[in-house]
Amino acid sequence: MNKKKDITIFEYLNFDIDNIPEVLNNQADIDIKASEINHEKNYKVYKHLQIKDINVVITNTRRLDSPAQKIETMKDLSFYFNKKNEEEYNIFLNLLKGASISNIEYIEKFQKSLKNKEPSRIKYAKDYLWQIYYIERTNKYYMIVPLQETETQCFFYILKKKIEKSKEKIYVPICNIQYSGAILEKLKIGTLENNLFFFTKEWPHIYEVYDSKNNVSLQIIGNVEIYENITSEYKMSFSSKEDIVTFFDLIKTLFYLQTEITNFFNFNIMLDEEGRIHFYYNNNEIVNDNLDAFYSEEIKRNLKSIEEVEKIQNALTKKFNKLKIDERKLNTELLNKQKQISTFLECKKTFFGRVKYFFKYNKKKTQNTKNDILDEDFVVEDAGRIVPNYSNDIDDLIYICKDLRTKTTVAATTRLDVQNLSVKIDVLKKKIENATKYIAEIESHKKSIFEFWKFTNKDEKNQLSEGIIKIQEEQKIEKKFDVKDDLVELSKYLDFCQRKSLNLEEQNSIFVAYQVGIENITKPELDLAKILTKKSISLINEHTITHREKPKSIESIIGPLDNITKKERALKLKEIYKNINNSFKKCVTNINFSVYSTQKPDNRIMMFEINPKKIELDNEEVNVYKLNLKSGTNILALSNIIFFNNRNDTLPIGMDYSTNVFVDLRKASLIEVSKKANNIINLSENSPEHKVTKINVIEYNV
Repeated sequence: MNKKKDITIFEYLNFDIDNIPEVLNNQADIDIKASEINHEKNYKVYKHLQIKDINVVITNTRRLDSPAQKIETMKDLSFYFNKKNEEEYNIFLNLLKGASISNIEYIEKFQKSLKNKEPSRIKYAKDYLWQIYYIERTNKYYMIVPLQETETQCFFYILKKKIEKSKEKIYVPICNIQYSGAILEKLKIGTLENNLFFFTKEWPHIYEVYDSKNNVSLQIIGNVEIYENITSEYKMSFSSKEDIVTFFDLIKTLFYLQTEITNFFNFNIMLDEEGRIHFYYNNNEIVNDNLDAFYSEEIKRNLKSIEEVEKIQNALTKKFNKLKIDERKLNTELLNKQKQISTFLECKKTFFGRVKYFFKYNKKKTQNTKNDILDEDFVVEDAGRIVPNYSNDIDDLIYICKDLRTKTTVAATTRLDVQNLSVKIDVLKKKIENATKYIAEIESHKKSIFEFWKFTNKDEKNQLSEGIIKIQEEQKIEKKFDVKDDLVELSKYLDFCQRKSLNLEEQNSIFVAYQVGIENITKPELDLAKILTKKSISLINEHTITHREKPKSIESIIGPLDNITKKERALKLKEIYKNINNSFKKCVTNINFSVYSTQKPDNRIMMFEINPKKIELDNEEVNVYKLNLKSGTNILALSNIIFFNNRNDTLPIGMDYSTNVFVDLRKASLIEVSKKANNIINLSENSPEHKVTKINVIEYNV
């Protein structure tokens, strides 16, 4: 700070190197083992620690050097004040002279702000500089100062406060200390971490935090996806065993349900304004107090589903058995016809065979229907269903869900068996039809032995068709677009299509529409120079993708904006608007996917974002409008070819500079399908306060 420029670091610290304060000379004996100062990247415990309780030791190492190296060079603070230790004394003097007063003042101011409340994110920037270790064996705290580090403001802040004999406390992370278990046992904390990771897909940070009065709380910090790639931080604070056990039991139960019977339950996470996690199922919050009601409702619902599946299974079984009867009949009929045709083909080889066949198959045979009558009486009896008594607990719910899954799988298998047998029967019928036609052809030439003789002398090919294999048209399964996994592939497809389908003028028109705003293209009276956003230029400058192409500019497409006349501007914008309309006809999507905007959609051309994570959510409340686009929808993407001319043919294919698209809604019909609300939490490293943004997602089908 400016007011401190005229004083030395010695004056600021009130430090006289020739008259060392007794509080700095009377340091305790160093009793530290290498195993007790292993470096930690993630701290588990934060405390408001009294400065007087911190022993300071110095090592001629760097912060990340091994514990053995630190132990080897570790000295008491007073050792560096002793002029007899010339080398160490000079090192300390140089370190002191290079200290920054402003950095020390910042720490002092920041620590004062944390006197009554920790940062909302618990940790804070550069908290690793403290390097304060707790040695459980001796119940002592040591600050280990590595001399070879350049940032020493934490050390000199402690030095200053010790000289002042301050009774202040500082909020710092403590190395080499485990959870005390005062709020939740260590083993359960590990289980809680696993369960939270399962639901949030990111590993949480769990801290034990001691306030200025030494009251302990368990603080859980993490990130969670609240809606389709839109993420938020969350924070939960527990100061009593009862509260944490209640949450622990709930999440453990939901984890058990969702993993023991996968795909049956999907619990959604919602955040309140404090950043606490709440679990919802079918728009109803799940808490410990309503679990019994939840079990009861789900048991009833799944029992009803079992009853419906059993009815379907019974009907499918009856149909399958009837088809088996039909198959046996058709096989018998086909076998007889094949036998007759085979006999004919064998007999026609000799004179006596032909005569024998002529007289043998000239008599009509009566069918034996005895077996058929017996088969018709073979049906499946429905013995009814006995429903056991169930308790409204989690074990019965899991049992019923597994039973439903088994019965559903059996029914699905039976349905496939019915479909396959139906195809087989159709093939048999076709074979019988062909055989019948062929036998009828034979019979039509048996009016006399002479005509039959003449017919059998013909060499006919393919006299018996094997039937036509019926191939059922498979139902087309639409691929579900996932912005995390499929965005790159979609981006490449859209860019490739626009390179192939759009001419240079059309590509340039999309660039202009993006630069000046699509809504301004139809307003030629506006001054383009004033409304030019330069947005795409900033996007291009933020990327480092390797190629040799130059970015487009408005001036290279329209001409100098300051010199263009109103009439010329109107004509150019009219041509650009025409090009955009033509471009929409040429570019279509190849997959169903969704786009997002904070502007309410209406009947006009609008710009949307494919990746909702890029939407700006800075206000206290934001509406996000989601449009579900079908495959084949006409859109214009702000792909790489829109920003560059690609004269050297080195431009990568994709959407590396923007994931926005223009959608033509002028003739679209929008149907609202859902509304969802949640909160986005932004925690702070420098303040106890946190920012809350309420997000409302309104979904439409187009």
